Amino acid sequence: MIDKKKLAKKLGIARSTLYYQSKKKVKDEALKREIVEVMDSNPAYGYRRVAIALKENGKKVLRVMSRNGLKPRICRRKWAKRSDIGLPVAVYENHLKNLEIRDHNIAWAADFTYNGSSWSGRERRFPDRG
Repeated sequence: MIDKKKLAKKLGIARSTLYYQSKKKVKDEALKREIVEVMDSNPAYGYRRVAIALKENGKKVLRVMSRNGLKPRICRRKWAKRSDIGLPVAVYENHLKNLEIRDHNIAWAADFTYNGSSWSGRERRFPDRG
């Protein structure tokens, strides 16, 4: 067997590095067991809900779940507007097309468009382009 002092010198590292054992692996294993317990009782829970259930940091739970390949067994569908599927496309006539506008506040127009990017439900504010 080779002497550890000579081995460390040959590798160009400190001798203490040969004895290093990560504490994170032990903690992660314990956390993994807790995550599996929560996911067994709640198969639809993702990392955010698991973190809330365990009262842990979400980033830590996400890291452990990613490294161990833990995914929820039941995936929830993302919400999509399905009420107008199969209906004919609405086409509206442009009444202002042939109107000659000579002054301010003669004709007003508005566009009500569904925008799926506002997922938070909050009103979006855009800067005035005056």
